[in-house]
This record gives sequence, C-alpha cells and structure tokens, in this order.
Amino acid sequence: MQIYKFKLLYILTSLYLLIFLVSCVQTPSPSENEGISSSNEAAYILCEGLWYMDNSSLSKYDFESSTVINNYFSKVNPNLRIGDLANDLVIKGDSGFIAVTTAKTIEAINLKTGKSVGRIIIEGNSAPRKICIINDTLAAFTELYEHKIKFFNPRTIELLDLEIELGPAPEGIASDGKHLFVANSGYGDYLAHLPKAGTVSVVDINSMKEVCLIESGKNTVAVYFNKELNKIFAIYNSLPSLADSIGGIVMISPQTFLIEKEWKSAARSLCFSADGKIGYFIGNNGVSKIYCDGSSNEIETVISNENSKDIWYSLAYHSKGNSLWLGNARNYQINGEIIIYDLKNISKAKERFDVGINPNTIVFY
Repeated sequence: MQIYKFKLLYILTSLYLLIFLVSCVQTPSPSENEGISSSNEAAYILCEGLWYMDNSSLSKYDFESSTVINNYFSKVNPNLRIGDLANDLVIKGDSGFIAVTTAKTIEAINLKTGKSVGRIIIEGNSAPRKICIINDTLAAFTELYEHKIKFFNPRTIELLDLEIELGPAPEGIASDGKHLFVANSGYGDYLAHLPKAGTVSVVDINSMKEVCLIESGKNTVAVYFNKELNKIFAIYNSLPSLADSIGGIVMISPQTFLIEKEWKSAARSLCFSADGKIGYFIGNNGVSKIYCDGSSNEIETVISNENSKDIWYSLAYHSKGNSLWLGNARNYQINGEIIIYDLKNISKAKERFDVGINPNTIVFY
C-alpha cells in the first residue's frame, strides 16, 4: 500500500511539473518579436512610467510591417532596464539618447538594433531632464535639481568636465547652432521666488557663457527651435497659485533675443509642420494650431478630446505621413496609447495602438 501511494505521488508530482514547465514556455508573438533586430523606418515612443516604480519603457512602431513592439529596450537588452522616470529621447544619426531623471543616467542606444551602446552615470544630486544635441561631439542636458546644464560627447558617450549654472529648475533646452536656449521653470510655485525663475537663459556656445536672460513667462517649461523659420518658441504654464492665469507660447528672435509674438493658451508638447509655418500643441480641450509665420493671430482647435477621462500627454508631427501622433496617458496609472491622425482627413483617428505608461516623447527614425 505504501509503495502504491509513493508511485501515485511520484506520478502526480511529475505531471504537475510537466504542466508547470509547459505553461512557462510561451510561443513568441509575431507582432511582438518579428523584425525586432532592425528596421529602415520606425517611430520610437518613450514611456516615462511612474515615479519610483522603475517601469520606464520604450516602444517601437515599425512602418514596414505596421506593428508595434512594446518594452522594446528590455527585449533587445534582456539584462538591462532603462531606469526610473525616463524624461526625454533625442536622435542623432543612428543613435538615440534617453535622459533618465531619477536613475541619473543618459542611456545611448543604436536605433537600428535597439542595443544599448553606452550609459553615462552622473553622480551627486543629478536629475537629467531634457537633452539637446549641438553637434557630433557636443550635447547638453538640463539638471533639474542642480539648476545648471551639463555636457557630454555623443560620439564617445562620455560626460564632459563642463557645466554652467543657470536659473532654478531648468527643463526644456534647444539650440540654433550658435546659442543654447534653456527654460528656467522654477518648478511651478516651489522656486518661483528665486532669481531667473520664469525666464529663458541664452548661452553662447563658443564662450559657454550666459549672454542674455529673456522674461518668457512664469513657469517656462519647454523651448523649441523652429529651423524652417529660424525662430525660438517657449511654453510657459504660469503658476498653480495664480488661478486666473492660463499660460501661453512665445516666439523669440534668436538674433535680438526679443519676444516677437505671444499666444495665450494652456499648452504642452509643441511641434511644427514640415515647412515650419504651423505649430501644433496640446491644449485644454485637445490639439490646437497656431500660425508661426504670422499669417493669422488665431488659435484654432484641430482635434477635440471627446473623452474627458483621457489625458493627452505628448504630440509629434510625422512629415512623411503628414500626420499627428498623440500620446494618450489615459489616467497616468495604466498603459497609454498612441493615436494617429491624418491631417488630410482629421475627422477621425487613422490608427491606435497601446504602449507603456505615460508616453511622453515620440520621435521618428
């Protein structure tokens, strides 16, 4: 009887182990892994995740196969994670550079393969926020907590022994090739009382000196260079304590450093049409557009957000498809989605697909 029980237990245990092992081996999904190693044309979507949850991710949309690969970085680099709170992704040639704020790193990847090719680890009270590639051997990034900008070599992926102190909580950064334009946000009300809060610092690249300070609006958070029109644009959000304030967009001359035009509106994630004449941004009620060439002073709604529960978080213009790509964070807590609108037929979305949590940056390669 004891032998029988032992044999029965052995058989049941073996059967359980077999079922367990089979259940753990999953057949790869073609939509997730097909073409994972290379692509001629792709969109990369950086998803910041949640603060201190270490769940930042990178999604890749392949134009040839019309498929999306979520958690792309982790799948190509199985022993690596992007790190906590990825805030920016910029492209230089075949390389992509990711600013990871809480992890204090700049991650470099090869966009053809998705492989990590280097990681800059920054010491101290670092919090890299936004990146600007200046040329083949020089790039700058804002340091949110240290109130300065630092530099690295994008070719060698090495931190440079160079930093410049600016205003409080610098966030957005852009360049026209001669100067760097840096948004000193003041981090909302938190540091709004400090000198230089709510300004754009102008740094001469040759001398590496701050040469001008532009009063751009309280809580200036983002700066963009419109290459086609040779203009600088900055977004300010105003302060939470100023209940009657809505924020706006200013256009700055990179020659005189004067504000030439202003649009009053809640705004985030500004992008430009192929000819630079139209600027698209996310406002309170959806996507709006402004005429950067001065042909009209109006702010026009292009796409209305019909779902009050959706939070539109990022926006990018795709010139080849003449389309707008929207990053929908939904409620900030669950996986987001990308919504694509064809500007020739903008009455309804052309395509939708899920990505990671809080998609904050969309770039095209």
